Amino acid sequence: LTIDKCRRNEFDTGRSMLTVQRWLKNYARDVLDESDEILHVKYQLIYTVGGQQQVDAGEERWKTIQSILNLVK
Repeated sequence: LTIDKCRRNEFDTGRSMLTVQRWLKNYARDVLDESDEILHVKYQLIYTVGGQQQVDAGEERWKTIQSILNLVK
């Protein structure tokens, strides 16, 4: 999208977007829960079926990862 903006001579927007991209690259991290499964090739396309349900130990997982992220902050 940044390159697209520059091609359309929207340099101010492109420059702003590039600044945000650089900031995200330097300071943001993606955290994947159970990445061995979600990155497996057999799960490349996943569509949910049925009603929404709570994840097993969802609240405990959330608190655990928040504690870990606070330690590495």
